[in-house]
Amino acid sequence: NFDPVPAWNAGCQMVALNYQTNSPAVWLSHGKFLDNGGCGFVLKPRHLRSDALPQDGPEDLAVAQQRTLRVKIISGHYLAPSLDLENDSPERENFVAADPFVELSVTGAKFDSHAFRTRAVRKNSFNPVWNQTCRMHVENFDLALALFQVKDSDDSLLGQACLPVSSIRPGYRVVPLRSAACAPLR
Repeated sequence: NFDPVPAWNAGCQMVALNYQTNSPAVWLSHGKFLDNGGCGFVLKPRHLRSDALPQDGPEDLAVAQQRTLRVKIISGHYLAPSLDLENDSPERENFVAADPFVELSVTGAKFDSHAFRTRAVRKNSFNPVWNQTCRMHVENFDLALALFQVKDSDDSLLGQACLPVSSIRPGYRVVPLRSAACAPLR
């Protein structure tokens, strides 16, 4: 799948994606439309509905709303452990504890691409604690999306969640993770 964000930033109403692939583009699409209850429609930001767009296009538009996104990644719980593929039996001794870490990336307009990675917590997928804070300057909150990916030390995905940055509120929050196929993790 190609990256749908530049098309959305240019004001495209529909962007075709192959939902048969479990790619970050599909995760971003899922997160983009969470802002309106997941109904499949999100109103364009005011600056994209205006007649006065800059010569360079809307993606180069730095809206006068620059803010700092501060996220403290505290902990996780019940993250799926990796299976020992040598033995297919689901018995407890065949599970290998993961070494989870969190990657947070913010994508949106060209000037709003940021990334942060926590340290890996060794052999603890039951209740890893990171207590790490990242700060990212986001110039266009209306177009930015935050993609959280929890991975094992071998870069296998344990869970992911994508949220519109404009919908992130202050305070303690629980971010429910989804599988690579966007199904809720249980």
